[in-house]
Amino acid sequence: MQLSAQLRDHGMGLHPWFVGNQREGIPLFLPPAIPQKENLTFLVGSLLKHELPTYLVPYLKTATDVLRVAVVMSGGDVSLASPGKFRRLKRTERRFLLDALEAIPAVTEDMLRHPEVWKRLGRELRPGDYANRYPKTLKAFDVVRNNEPFETFNSKVEAGLIRQDVATVTDLLKTRPGDFARRFDHLLRTSGEQAEVAFNGFMDVAHKVSTPVLLSVYAHFKNRDRVTDHRAFFPKGSVSKVQVIDETLPTLPPLKLAGGEAPDKFIARFVRDILVMRFKSLPSLGKVYIEEALRTQNVPFAQRSASKALHTIARGSRLTLPTTDTLRFFVWWKEPEGQRTDIDLAAVFFSADWKRLADVSYYNLKGWDSCHSGDITSAPKGAAEFIDVYLPTLREKGVRYVSMVIYSFTQQAFKDLPECFTGWMARQKVQSGEIFEARTVQDKIDIAGDTTVNIPLFLDLQENQVVWSDIALKSRGPINNSRQAGESLVLMGKAISGLIKPTLHDLFDMHAEARGSRVDSPAEADTVFSLQDGITPFDADRIMSEFMTNGSDQSEVQGSVVYVTDT
Repeated sequence: MQLSAQLRDHGMGLHPWFVGNQREGIPLFLPPAIPQKENLTFLVGSLLKHELPTYLVPYLKTATDVLRVAVVMSGGDVSLASPGKFRRLKRTERRFLLDALEAIPAVTEDMLRHPEVWKRLGRELRPGDYANRYPKTLKAFDVVRNNEPFETFNSKVEAGLIRQDVATVTDLLKTRPGDFARRFDHLLRTSGEQAEVAFNGFMDVAHKVSTPVLLSVYAHFKNRDRVTDHRAFFPKGSVSKVQVIDETLPTLPPLKLAGGEAPDKFIARFVRDILVMRFKSLPSLGKVYIEEALRTQNVPFAQRSASKALHTIARGSRLTLPTTDTLRFFVWWKEPEGQRTDIDLAAVFFSADWKRLADVSYYNLKGWDSCHSGDITSAPKGAAEFIDVYLPTLREKGVRYVSMVIYSFTQQAFKDLPECFTGWMARQKVQSGEIFEARTVQDKIDIAGDTTVNIPLFLDLQENQVVWSDIALKSRGPINNSRQAGESLVLMGKAISGLIKPTLHDLFDMHAEARGSRVDSPAEADTVFSLQDGITPFDADRIMSEFMTNGSDQSEVQGSVVYVTDT
């Protein structure tokens, strides 16, 4: 019964053994909604290996949900970040997926989000075999395959923006609150004298937006006035495609708010109030202690692409550097049998404005009192490389950022290596202790991505912090080293070091206000949030399932809500 209650409360995924051996009890354990899409599609895809779980069809709300199920059934990437092949589907499986598609209202538009993938899946589904049973789905496949004209929701929004018809765009976006939240800033700053229409429209539907998206909206407007000379955009599923542009965010138009409050601050406060009210439906936390260090820890929205590590935290989070003069970067790998594999380790030094100053790598073994252990070009029995970075000299020479980079010089993807891991140690003296002295290791990361470059971290020497990046990239050109990747390192460094995300301190503070009372020491607390004790940043699964729930989806901000006035 305890498992049942947990599943109902959190909508969590089920263990594969449970799915395979206790299927008859699953309907009793399911919550009314499963907000985590990947949990949902894993569950459906796993059950389809044993039965036809028709009771799960109502949980599949979009064509993308159905697509994820088909991907899981074929052993692919449920995030849809990388393409994969679909296996041959049984007749019963085809009909299950087609039943789910036929029940979706906006099936055509949703399929157009991933047209090439749907074309490949369509060859296995063969909807034409059931033309009379699935006419809407067949028509949707015709549009996708033949590029037939179809006016999507986004095309209607874009057309309205071109016409500067803010009222029509606002009414459209109100039908999809999540899309409204993502477009809200852009709509506000491009609406001119009609900005109040867009503003009031979002106020009407903000309570319908999911918790993760609302958290992002809160962080964005809370930090909107932060001075920066660049903006970074992270396309879903591929950090390597990050876009960085050298410009500041335009200011918002003035709005008639009570007390003359700035629009960005009002929106942040309004969204926070919604989240606090939402969290009040969850169980009490009692007395709550929140460590200040969590202000530098980002909320772990999606960790599917994170490398396995001793301590895995969200990208862009920061940890205080240990008290030491020397940091030792290391990489260990073992090559596949019969394939020479050369993995290289590099440290690249940048100024505060991201001008490249120097590096230490296989072609430059010493510099600025930092030293490379030497280039090893083959590892049939395993090999390691090290770089000792001497921090006092780097600070004296004006270095602010240090990038730690791992390269596959021979171009094999890290996933094809039997073993490959990297990490860093804190050393009191360069020659102190053994090479791999366990007590000095601060973190170890398994490198197993389908890439040939990995940037585990950046050091911010001005703030005395480690900036967790865990970025996987693919090399460009025949030579793979830090000299060739200079521009990419600058882009990634700017993007990660200036990342604006909701912090765990923000999130836990909302929960404390909603369902507990703050205390000043962990000894007094019933619930502790900190870097080391209680609930920590490394408890990503628990944070996502217990603290980013939508709670009661009907919760709204009660009391006096101040909208834009006419006077």
